[in-house]
Amino acid sequence: MTADIVTQVANQVATQAVSQASSSPDPMWVGLSFVLAVVILVVAIARPIMNLFKDIKQVKVEDAKTEAESTLYDQLQGQILANTTAISMLENQRTTLLQKTINLEGEVRRLQIFEGMVADLKQSMAQQQATIDIKDKQIIEFMTVILQLKDQVHKLELRLLQDERDVCLTCSLSKNKD
Repeated sequence: MTADIVTQVANQVATQAVSQASSSPDPMWVGLSFVLAVVILVVAIARPIMNLFKDIKQVKVEDAKTEAESTLYDQLQGQILANTTAISMLENQRTTLLQKTINLEGEVRRLQIFEGMVADLKQSMAQQQATIDIKDKQIIEFMTVILQLKDQVHKLELRLLQDERDVCLTCSLSKNKD
């Protein structure tokens, strides 16, 4: 579109230069008009050529941009795939760890119950030991009393024997007197 405008302007300038050249045959004006017409013509031709180079350059830029986008897309797709795999592994590890945590919590509860039972058994054993200690003291006291009573019985038996001898001696003396 701009090339058309430039071409129209060049044609008008050339027409004016030709009309001036025919009215004034001055060679300087004719040469200057010719140079001006050539410059306008070069500008008119250069503009489409520059646009062509600009379009080629733009196509190259678009191709490079498309290639860069494709490479970036491939890289991002690879990263997404790697991240998805990593996330899947982490989720599996998380599930495993949660299961282990649940199992350990159950084991902790079981051990707490067991600790409670052990504490109850310790308390029961302590009470039974206290009872045994009391019984042992009573047995010792009873044994002491039994031994004392045995000693007394023995003393009494000895005394009885002595008394019987004394009585028997008196008895035999009395029988002998009769």
